[in-house]
This record gives sequence, C-alpha cells and structure tokens, in this order.
Amino acid sequence: MNYLYRLIIYFSLYSFVGWLYESTLYTITHKKFINRGFLNGPCCPIYGFGAIIDWLCLNKLLNLNDPVKTAVAIFFAGMALCCSLEYFTSWLLEKIFHARWWDYSQRRFNIKGRICLLGAFVFGIMSVVVIMFVHPLVIQKLDLFTDRQIMWGAIGLLIIFFIDTVATVFQLTKFNEKLKELQNNINTLWNEAKSYAGNAKNTISNNARAKIENVKSKLNGNASENENDSEIDNTVMAKIKSLTRREKNLSKNIYRSTRYNDAINKIRELLGIKKN
Repeated sequence: MNYLYRLIIYFSLYSFVGWLYESTLYTITHKKFINRGFLNGPCCPIYGFGAIIDWLCLNKLLNLNDPVKTAVAIFFAGMALCCSLEYFTSWLLEKIFHARWWDYSQRRFNIKGRICLLGAFVFGIMSVVVIMFVHPLVIQKLDLFTDRQIMWGAIGLLIIFFIDTVATVFQLTKFNEKLKELQNNINTLWNEAKSYAGNAKNTISNNARAKIENVKSKLNGNASENENDSEIDNTVMAKIKSLTRREKNLSKNIYRSTRYNDAINKIRELLGIKKN
C-alpha cells in the first residue's frame, strides 16, 4: 500500500512540473501569463501519468551496464510510450468534451494532429532525464519521510485532485452549453445572410447586399465602429461578456472545438486570444 501512496506523490509532482513547463512555455510565447492545463490547479495530469508509465515500464533498463545503451533504449522506448499516451489522451478528451487542447496539424510528420515527431523527440529526452537522473533523486528525498507522512500526504493530494477533476468536468459541461447557444446564434446570422441572398437571386437589392456584408463582417471581426447590428452586439457579445474567468481560460487552452468551433473562435477573437 505504501508503494501506491508513493505513486500518487510521484504523479502529483510530475503533473506540477509538467504544468510549470507548459505554462512557462506558453507565457513566453504569448507574452502574457497563460494557465495551461486541463484542471483548475497547477497540474497537467498527462505529464504525471507519462512519468509514472515511463518509470514502471523502463526502470529495468537502468540495469544495463553501458550508460549510452541505456540512454538510447530509454529515449526510443520513452518516445513510443509517451506518444501513445498523448494520442490516446487527445482522442479521449475529444470524445468526451468535443474539444482539442492541442493540435499538431501544422507541424511536419504528425499523425492526425494528435502527435508529431518534434513532440516525440522532446518526450524521449524527458524520459532519459527523468528515469536516469531525476526520479532516482526523488526516491531518495521521499525516503526521508515516514510511511505515515507519505500516506497522509498522498491522501491529501488525491482529495485535492478529485475535487479539482469534478469541478473541471462540471465547468466544461456548462461551458459547452454556452458554446452551443453561441454557435446557434452565429448559425442564425449566417442563415439570415444566406436567406437574403437566396430571396434576392440575381437581382439582389442594395439593402440586402449591405445586410449580408454587415453580417459577414461582424462574424469575421472586421466590422467598423459605425455599424450597429443589434443581433450580434446584444446576443453574441452579451454571451461572451457573461463568460466566467475560468471559461475565458478554457478559451485560451482549448485549441479547437469539434462541435462549436465558430463559437470558440469568436470568443478567442473578441478576447484578443491567439491560437496556441
């Protein structure tokens, strides 16, 4: 049982380190703080699971007498394990929440945008560093604590993780409901524009043409300040302004929504958020 408590602490530690790495990287890239991660707290669970899986599957490679062979074996095995985890996690989140938190489609040598060669290389390096250098040190430091202290520490971390996970799922469910409403509003505006064009046929009137261009420019974020379309201002903007701070953070972290992508893009645009 003590080993299970240790695994929980390892998971929490590497989840925090992963969150620190991701948040620092994206903060530097976007020049403003971005709280990366699936949960509310400073935690990226995929890094915690990745580190645990790496250690459980590859620690026996440390018994190899040649450190170079050990590093090479861990590198390639770590690439395979972590990429498999990343692909599965991306697929699972998309199936459950209809959204992607990352997409490598624009990078070379990617598989369905879920994993890519560059990411695999980084995972391989991380696996070597963690298994050969970091984790043995972590084990030594954890040995300084008593079994009872480790037990209560693990239980406390597990409770926090459980509460955060439940809260996150609830928030994502509510957020998807808002995205659905916003998507319906956007679809209504597009259908209205199409109806003007369809009814006018080849002799479209100046008023109808102006209405279509106004709706399109509003949806594309290119409308002038003089334009006053109450539908977009009062309906779409009202919903976007009603977003909670957490929902705005979700808009930063979710790369693409498979069901409500027009809505998520409109939120990102009006909040001045660039795609990850």
